[in-house]
Amino acid sequence: MNLFHYLPWWLQPAPILVSGLLFFAAALLIDSEEPTLKAAVIAAGPVALYYAIALFVLPSQFAKFAVNYMRKHPELEGQAATGARASRDAAE
Repeated sequence: MNLFHYLPWWLQPAPILVSGLLFFAAALLIDSEEPTLKAAVIAAGPVALYYAIALFVLPSQFAKFAVNYMRKHPELEGQAATGARASRDAAE
């Protein structure tokens, strides 16, 4: 199960990476006179945490949830693919 299949464009890996890099760059630009190692380290902490949660923890937990849910509700396994296809056909 791929979590990113169900998320909007702004929660896909590329925008997540770009927003983290922009935050990091902004932190260095805001630093008073010239960027320092201290500002880089302080900015890198939240960005690394954001990357870890959004790109690794969240997708793995979603996959575990989806597998467990489908085990508990085997009658829904065929409906998931059929329901997505039916909603796509209705939209056209």
